[in-house]
Amino acid sequence: MGIGTLLYYILRIVKPYRWLLIVTLVLTLVGSLLAQVNAIVLDRAVDAINVLDQQPTLMWPSAEYAKTHYPEDVITKLSKKPYGYKIELSNDEDMRFTPQGQFIEKID
Repeated sequence: MGIGTLLYYILRIVKPYRWLLIVTLVLTLVGSLLAQVNAIVLDRAVDAINVLDQQPTLMWPSAEYAKTHYPEDVITKLSKKPYGYKIELSNDEDMRFTPQGQFIEKID
């Protein structure tokens, strides 16, 4: 029995189930493609997070100032304002900073 004869017998058996076979093959193809897309999306997401992580943030100098001058207090809020940044401390005091992180004033 040759390959042609073997395929003939297999096709005779599979013929009533051809749509099920086709749908199964198509779904297998779609699943494998989606697995590749998931890897690509994950790769791009990680790259985007790395880019964001490497950007300098302007609030750190102001947070370091508050931590140095008020070590017993906790920073409760950091917010961006038109003049720069505002830090609220746990002792109900506020501090204002320039966009570059330089201290402007303390508000009681």
